[in-house]
Amino acid sequence: MASSGNRQTAGTSSHISALDANQSPRGRGYYYADDDSVVSSNVSEIDGVGDIGSTSNDDDGNGSGSRDPEVVTLTRAVETDVENSNANEPPNERQSGILPRSRREWCFVFLAILLILAVALGTGLGLGLSFLNKGSGTSSGEEDRTVEGDQSAGSPMIKNTQPTQTPSAGWPTFSPSSTPNDNTSPSATSSSPVMEIPPPNDLASAIEYHVIAQEISNIASFPEMSGGGDPTTMSAQEKARDFLVLRDYLPLTVMDEEDEEDDVPYNPNGGGNDDPLAIPNNDSKQQQRPYLTTATSAYRVAQRFATAVLYYATDGDNWETSQLWLEPGVHECDFIGVTCEEIAVPAVTLEEALESPDELPHHDDPEFDSTMEQMIVAIDLPENNIGGSLPQEIMALPYLRRLALWSNAVGGSLPTQLGRLTRLTGLHMDDNMLTGNIPRQIGQMSELTDLYLQFNKGIAGRIPAELGNLAKLERLRLSNMSLRGPVPTALGKLANLVDLSLQDNRLGRSLPAEFENLVNLESMLLNRNLFTGDIPVSWKNLGKLKRLEIQNNELKSDMDEWVCPLRKNAPEGSGLLEVMKADCKGDEPRVTCSCCTECFSYFVS
Repeated sequence: MASSGNRQTAGTSSHISALDANQSPRGRGYYYADDDSVVSSNVSEIDGVGDIGSTSNDDDGNGSGSRDPEVVTLTRAVETDVENSNANEPPNERQSGILPRSRREWCFVFLAILLILAVALGTGLGLGLSFLNKGSGTSSGEEDRTVEGDQSAGSPMIKNTQPTQTPSAGWPTFSPSSTPNDNTSPSATSSSPVMEIPPPNDLASAIEYHVIAQEISNIASFPEMSGGGDPTTMSAQEKARDFLVLRDYLPLTVMDEEDEEDDVPYNPNGGGNDDPLAIPNNDSKQQQRPYLTTATSAYRVAQRFATAVLYYATDGDNWETSQLWLEPGVHECDFIGVTCEEIAVPAVTLEEALESPDELPHHDDPEFDSTMEQMIVAIDLPENNIGGSLPQEIMALPYLRRLALWSNAVGGSLPTQLGRLTRLTGLHMDDNMLTGNIPRQIGQMSELTDLYLQFNKGIAGRIPAELGNLAKLERLRLSNMSLRGPVPTALGKLANLVDLSLQDNRLGRSLPAEFENLVNLESMLLNRNLFTGDIPVSWKNLGKLKRLEIQNNELKSDMDEWVCPLRKNAPEGSGLLEVMKADCKGDEPRVTCSCCTECFSYFVS
């Protein structure tokens, strides 16, 4: 009976599964009888029943038998339930079965949704950043142009793109990029900044771009590329830029030289006052105009920027006298201590200089069209409590002939860019607090006649041999410093030298015999150094020498042989030597000199 019951149950399941193999709510095409506890329990108790819903199998195989009423009833009930269930199920679920069937499948669906959202968010951010970059002019499709220069001095590479402006503040942004130029080597890209050419009406960025492209300033001088920064942390260059753009304004009633040439009438906003300096009644920015524009001469813009940087770099607010310095609208030639002349300069506007920064004509180019401008030729501010340091932007004054800042408190090193002031005749930086070395670039100042650097104990190192190239030099004063080493023999080429002061240093070795060529020398002070050896006999050719001081050295010499004949009051001579000092004092003097005006005991500090 047990085996018959098992066969009976299996037959029942087989028949039920055949009812509708394609309409099972489980999605697998089968409906199991044991899902209904009533069917399973009742069918298991029936004995001798074959396939449900069909004739039973007799031993003779005729298939003639009778159906059990209870089995038939239960089977029809199951069929009815299956049909009802399929009828209530949505057609799409019955046919395709797309909904997840387990918790694991639901997890996969959830992860897929998260992935889609992440991709969508990333795409949106990427498009947003791309839009912003296009708006700020940083497209990589623009043509690059490189300004050649000294890479060690921070020479920039220039991209022919345009920056944006900040609408809220009305201030242009100018951001250097680290994107290297395609034509540069990998080693140069890390230190070669990239700039963006500003639009013509962007004065702030135009000034920055111009002074950097012409190597007047370094790009590192502008860490903050927008206005309104903290004055206590801003560089002198940033302060100068802000002054020129934000505060250097003129009333519209004021006419400049260009207005007068063009017969431009007075602006009616002046309130009817015939005084060209009258300030309008309305203080709004609409009643003012910037003193400089991109239509101003490029050399004039650089000049005004340089004077503003000089003021801020040397602590101009604490000068004893700074009358009219950085007064809005006041010409820099009217600043106290500044002297100007009307000079013909290349007729290139700031806007034109931006278009071709590597083609800006030299200030001495005679073949280029010129225009007359008031240009600075001298700055005289001695004993004025000037501090800070001398900025490299001083080179933007190419017509400067005299720079006199003696007896102040200027510190730091002399900028190497001084060598570009080829018209400079007098550099008077004595009695300050300068440090570092004497720049060899000073040897490029072909017109220099006076070089005064004495009383700067912070200046050390050696005297550069390049000073021997200063063919027009007449006065060289390098005393009371911390110079060491030998005196360059190249100084013997200074045929026009009249005054040579090298005392109170740590200079040593032998005295140059080449000094015999200094035929115009009248005063030579070499005392308090470490010179050794003999005084060159060739110096007897110094027929114009009036003063010679060589005391407090390690020299050994017999000066009676050739020096005394140069003395004016010597019986056997008719020379001009009036003052002669040496270590000729004591029982065994190092120097024999019967005609010296003053003898000293040998002493070296």
